[in-house]
Order: sequence, then structure tokens, then C-alpha cells
Amino acid sequence: MLDACAGKDRSVSTPSRDRSPAAVDLFERCTRVRCRPVAKLVLMVLALDVDERGAVRSSVATISHQSGYSLRAVQRGIQELERDGHLTRFHSRGRGAFTELHPRIGDA
Repeated sequence: MLDACAGKDRSVSTPSRDRSPAAVDLFERCTRVRCRPVAKLVLMVLALDVDERGAVRSSVATISHQSGYSLRAVQRGIQELERDGHLTRFHSRGRGAFTELHPRIGDA
């Protein structure tokens, strides 16, 4: 979709790789998580980029672009998801940070 005001392409781009049944299941579970809309969309965007080991390495800027939310809104969404136990962030030297998703369905 083209943003008429800014003249920028605001389409959500998803990786063009085939999804494993586990990745599809993860995304489906993310759609059923009960949380604020910003946090839910952040979780769903992260689920689209999970690798074969279950890790996500998307930057806040990438998530912001794909979701249409501001950088700060995405940061707050990630903090909420981490606080509520839906994801865990890991930081390691030389390998960068990554996120592991474990959506908790039915939790408020």
C-alpha cells in the first residue's frame, strides 16, 4: 500500500520462504494471545520471522516498518510481551541479540 502523504511504500513484507508446520502453529498461537493490539501485532510480526531453531533476530526498526507502529510503540510492545512471559530476549557477545517466542494463550 502506498502512503499518499509520505509517498512511501508501507506494505508489510514477509519472508518468502516456506513455513514449517511448527512455524504456522506458532503464528496461530500468537493470534490467540490476549494483550494490547500493539503488543499482539508485534508478536505476530516476530512469529513470521522465526528461524528453524525458533529464534527471531528482527530489529525494532524492521518490526516497526512491518507493523506500521512507531519505534517507541514497538519497544513498549516488546517490553509488555517480555513482562507477560510471551517472549524472552537474549543478548550474547559477537552474535547479537535474539528473541525466543513462547506465547501464553488465555493469559491476560
